[in-house]
Amino acid sequence: MGLTRPADIGADVSHMNLHKTFCIPHGGGGPGMGPIGLKAHLAPFMANHVVAEVPGAQPGQSAVCAAPFGSASILPISYMYIRMMGAAGMKQATQNALLNANYIATKLAEHYPVLYTGANGRVAHECIIDLRPLKAASGVTEVDVAKRLMDYGFHAPTMSFPVA
Repeated sequence: MGLTRPADIGADVSHMNLHKTFCIPHGGGGPGMGPIGLKAHLAPFMANHVVAEVPGAQPGQSAVCAAPFGSASILPISYMYIRMMGAAGMKQATQNALLNANYIATKLAEHYPVLYTGANGRVAHECIIDLRPLKAASGVTEVDVAKRLMDYGFHAPTMSFPVA
């Protein structure tokens, strides 16, 4: 937020998930909630909704969720976060997230493979380490690591990221 616009990144689809962008914890009323933007060439595949029809959506393309506007209890939290942070605060929060993720990635890189790095070896807002070699060598799983972090008072990061 505040550093780029989704269309400038070049993605065909962008989900601005509220838990990543606007201070909503994981599982904060799920499923993932937030606006989804897509490029014009994907418009024929855009999901329609039986409750709130989406202009331009094709017949037969139905939504996977019954709630067209997500969880109403989440929206005031995100709204107040944006209002309290302001544009400068949102930009600083993004910069801090990038700095922190890259600090962790750099510190852990000599011990664990870091997945999904860019051309310059940097990560985005998340540092995803590959624990598959640890699990194969010792039987210690990502859930074991998450629980041990919590034993010592650390908030466990996303530990079950889908990696093929």
